[in-house]
Amino acid sequence: MSVPRPVVDAHAQQVLDALEHPISITRALRDANGAIIDFTFVFVNRAAASWSGLAFESVVGERARDLAPALVAGGLFEALVRVVETGEPLAEAGARYEGSITGGDRIDGRYDLYAVRLADGYLSAWRRLPDDDVAPAGDGRDLRESLRLAQEVVRLVRLESRPARPRLCLGFHPA
Repeated sequence: MSVPRPVVDAHAQQVLDALEHPISITRALRDANGAIIDFTFVFVNRAAASWSGLAFESVVGERARDLAPALVAGGLFEALVRVVETGEPLAEAGARYEGSITGGDRIDGRYDLYAVRLADGYLSAWRRLPDDDVAPAGDGRDLRESLRLAQEVVRLVRLESRPARPRLCLGFHPA
């Protein structure tokens, strides 16, 4: 079966890498009945790779449940499934997550997170908040601006109907 998948060209990658907030693009991995069982990372910007403590090449192509099992325990995985299934954006302010990235850094802390559906996956932007538990969650304006910019860049990201591959495709792909 062929599903649309994002293709991030070199120019789009440069723009996304320049954003200060972590950005990720995924595609859904579905079972035989069409239910989402995982997400595969199609792209992460430099900020996201740095946040994870892993090299870019170690994140792209990985499954979210394998890479960040804490997302399931914290309920974020199911929230992201709803984003893809319903098209309703996700906005979380000050949500606490604990755990680690497999082979990478601990991700314990509070986060502001935004995610929107992109083809059969999602585009997300997030930031870790200060460790001080009394510090209020951000109003999210700068993070929403990063997500808005990422969405604009996604307009440059073409969707192809070809067999999905868990890798980042750079450059021009003839139709």
